[in-house]
Amino acid sequence: MPLARIGSTLLHFIHVPKTGGASVETYLAQKGALALKHPTRLNWSATTAQHMAANVHERLVPAEFCDHAFAVLRNPLDRLRSEWRWRRERMETRAPFSAWALTTLQMTRDDPLVNDNHTRPQVDFLREGVRLFHYSHGLDPVFDWIDSTTGTPPADRDLQMNRTSSVKSPITDEARAEIRKFYAKDYALLSRINRSGLNGATRNEIDEAIQQQRDAS
Repeated sequence: MPLARIGSTLLHFIHVPKTGGASVETYLAQKGALALKHPTRLNWSATTAQHMAANVHERLVPAEFCDHAFAVLRNPLDRLRSEWRWRRERMETRAPFSAWALTTLQMTRDDPLVNDNHTRPQVDFLREGVRLFHYSHGLDPVFDWIDSTTGTPPADRDLQMNRTSSVKSPITDEARAEIRKFYAKDYALLSRINRSGLNGATRNEIDEAIQQQRDAS
């Protein structure tokens, strides 16, 4: 969960794996110093520092410690496909997507920390007050918000980070149903974000926008 000191502003980037986080970290690093980021797991943590879930980072980085916190969320199926492609490129699996997904979801049920939290539900990383960006809108809105919030000019956005292959694999009805079930809370949150029409809002702001829509109807 990298911290970024940019001028007088301290940002807490809640890095949900496979949601464009490497590109966001690179953008932040162009503007200031990063902390709580390390390529390998350290002795004191069950995961790498940048992939800590909320039950850990809430203790290490209290909400009031930082000026702002933000995260990028992604459609769970797309996120899981990205993870599968990444592991295929690393020769860690040759299994078709559906078979790999069913096995991986069961492993994650048994141990949420498996795979460095890469397949853990996204809601497990979030706490109150975090600004939520939808990956489907691209990362430019995230970069714009970083620029505006820190009062700094735009940095290089041609980052080309962690591009995975476009290899495809059919998804079975069983795998699709299991993914919907396992990531039900993620789907529900993303649905609320879409319904609110907001991008980069907190959960409270999202709920307020939806309530205003109801009141106006």
